Amino acid sequence: NTLERGATLLRPVQRKDLFSWNGTCVTLLRGNNMDLFDEIVGFESHGIALRKFRSKKTGLSVVLAEVDSPLVQGYFTIATEAHDHDGCPHTLEHLIFCGSEQYPYKGVLDRLANRNFSEGTNAWTATDHTAYTLKTAGAEGFLTVLPVFIDHILYPVLTQETFVTEVHHVAANGENAGVVYCEMQAVETQPNTIVNRKSDELLWPEESGYRSETGGRLSNLRSLTNQKIIDYHKAYYRPDKVVVIVLGKVALNDLLEAFRPIEANIVSKGALPPSPRPWSDPCNITPLKASTTEKVQYPNADESVGMMTLSWRGPMYDNFLEGAALHAIWEYLSDGPVSPLQAALVEVSDPFCTEIYASQDTYAQIARRVKFEDVPVAKLPTLRDTFFTIIREIVSSSSIDMARMGTVLHRKKMQFLEQLETSPHDSVAAYVIVDFLYGSKPSDLPDAVAVPEFYDRLAKMDLAFWIDIVKRYILDAVCVCVEATPSAELAQSLEATEAARVGEQRGTLGEKRLQELGAIVETATQKNNIEGPAEIFTAKPVPDATKIHFINIDTVRNDDIVSDLSPKSLQLRDHVTAGHPSRLPFFLQFDQFHSAFVELSCVMDTSSLPDHLRLYLEIFLEVILKSPIDGDKGKLSYEDVVAGLERDTVEFHNGCGLDGGHNFTCGSFSQYIYISLKLERERYEVGVEWMRRLLWETVMTKRRVKVATRKLINDIPKHKTNGFSMAKTALKELNYDRSRSNHAATSLIRQAQFLKNVLAKLGVDIKKEDEDQQGEHLHAEGEECQHEEQGEEEEEEEEEEDVDDDEDDDDMSEDVQEVLSHLNELRVHVTTVSTLHFQVAGDII
Repeated sequence: NTLERGATLLRPVQRKDLFSWNGTCVTLLRGNNMDLFDEIVGFESHGIALRKFRSKKTGLSVVLAEVDSPLVQGYFTIATEAHDHDGCPHTLEHLIFCGSEQYPYKGVLDRLANRNFSEGTNAWTATDHTAYTLKTAGAEGFLTVLPVFIDHILYPVLTQETFVTEVHHVAANGENAGVVYCEMQAVETQPNTIVNRKSDELLWPEESGYRSETGGRLSNLRSLTNQKIIDYHKAYYRPDKVVVIVLGKVALNDLLEAFRPIEANIVSKGALPPSPRPWSDPCNITPLKASTTEKVQYPNADESVGMMTLSWRGPMYDNFLEGAALHAIWEYLSDGPVSPLQAALVEVSDPFCTEIYASQDTYAQIARRVKFEDVPVAKLPTLRDTFFTIIREIVSSSSIDMARMGTVLHRKKMQFLEQLETSPHDSVAAYVIVDFLYGSKPSDLPDAVAVPEFYDRLAKMDLAFWIDIVKRYILDAVCVCVEATPSAELAQSLEATEAARVGEQRGTLGEKRLQELGAIVETATQKNNIEGPAEIFTAKPVPDATKIHFINIDTVRNDDIVSDLSPKSLQLRDHVTAGHPSRLPFFLQFDQFHSAFVELSCVMDTSSLPDHLRLYLEIFLEVILKSPIDGDKGKLSYEDVVAGLERDTVEFHNGCGLDGGHNFTCGSFSQYIYISLKLERERYEVGVEWMRRLLWETVMTKRRVKVATRKLINDIPKHKTNGFSMAKTALKELNYDRSRSNHAATSLIRQAQFLKNVLAKLGVDIKKEDEDQQGEHLHAEGEECQHEEQGEEEEEEEEEEDVDDDEDDDDMSEDVQEVLSHLNELRVHVTTVSTLHFQVAGDII
């Protein structure tokens, strides 16, 4: 009975670091550290044993998850709450790394982490918490860095000099600077920042910290003081508001023993006064009274497309079943070309937007948000009503496809399990962090991670359940709408306003004071760059690499390069070559390791692609997984193809470059393009058949190419707002062969005009459409009372247009034939059998 925690029993053999078991009784081992901690809960979920502890003296929480990985990762998480826009949580995220009470030197953490088999440390600031991360190969190095990291978190130096360089200062040239300040300067006027800020202001009550900009607004950062940061640290960076989450192969006894000196140091500081738990104030969940819509502008010289977000409050955090149901219903509604929202708003010849993203903020009360990106400005005034018309029709006609809903639920379950395999550290830590912030009882954490079980329960729910979910949490719920339009005038105004502010600041300070400020920055920089003594780093030896727990992978390939085969690899070779010729017409590699999944990838070489085809790569990659199929096993519409891939795979994707380039950007090894399918292990043969049909039976149609081309065109303005991305694009344009390089061919500098030319060949007058849309937008601005009538007319026009889409492929002018011919020629070229490279990774035997 003493081993039982919550609803889950951990067998004594699973606690061999604390207990011995002779088949009859449990014996407490020597040297255990349970005198330091109370165990709150212990359970096993999908092969991962997880235990949560709380210090008896300091309130510090520790969680250990036994992840089968050579990497040990720690998440040092603090519950932080702010009620202003000063950015104290964000400033501390930076200042923590500038030295501590026992190690008062900047850079100690990263240097020590590197010495202990780590790539370094990292951190992030969220609305409701701040997290610091450490990832090492093996447990030995992690346990060495652990006390140093916690000393930095609980007892940082927080000097005025570190504030000057890391947070904010006025430079000798009169401009404002500092690491945090410059970070926020880069994002404050970005569309997503402006839209999310307004959405949060409308969604949460004025007294709630959920509407605060924890990164800091520029005007606030300019007046922020180091003393306020010190006070904030004192209030929130307390042991009882900290959880240390450790994931990997770490002996529990070793981990808890590492906390003994940490606990002693905390206790030596004296008792802390009582402090309320962050996010416990009921004001954070005060109900919204009414739906609202607000318009905002963001600076952008390209005024062709904007964006819109719709936001709702959802169930409370611990309503795990309905939380999972919302994840599922939003995926059903918005994910993939055949989802109701994308089919009506994206995958049409005149789309409302290029992307629809559904997301969730997991707070004390869940917030759901759906974002529509790259919305033509003329369609912004009617998009909200169009969205609700689609949802209303689904509810009134009870038109949820239960077969597809079953596919969504099974896929969500498999994706969760796949994430536990590929990213177990991040996946588990996310649930533990939210439980630390909002969990109210020990059973909350095991319930929160029982995601597959919730999806199994939801698979038994009937149509009425899902209609009720849509009605309560979307259709009938209070909704916050933010409509964002780009403004070239605002871009110029902000630039002029900032220049005037800096000019006035220079005049107010005067040349003498500016020189003094410059000297202060120089002195602070020199002081902050003093290196710590070598003995800090050499006090403990470099960890023993032989103790690292590695994952075994056996590889077989058909080019005879791998000659020194292990017994397992020999078994794999015999298995995969049984009944097959010894030499295949293409390269094939099998990587065998324990997994519930198998990933099938095809890599295609574009090095010898004719120059006139290379510009078509962006369109080709956009349509290859969303086009009809016609072959020896019959025809499939593009809807059937997408639905089939969703049904049979856990995920499918493609790109240019092996690490997954996206629109107008190539990944590494950019001469290659790829298609990848991840499936449950038992569906491997189904995946092979899908790969065959996608490569050699895909049909390029005018309709699908037109949709893809327009989608890519509407995606361009978003990329233009990213200065770093545009700088990289310009460098690639200068450095790569414009006719032979995929970097140059897929850059938006080149694609912007090429895509318009293709759309013109497909019969679309893009210039006239832009002029018409601008006129419609101006009319809509002046005639808002006519929105409802206009929306009905546009719906009728959309229906007529969809009918035209069905007949679109019969209209085959010479220009259309040229476009389709080039795309088919490209497909034939890159799928030449002798040039293909296939990889199969997973549990094959």
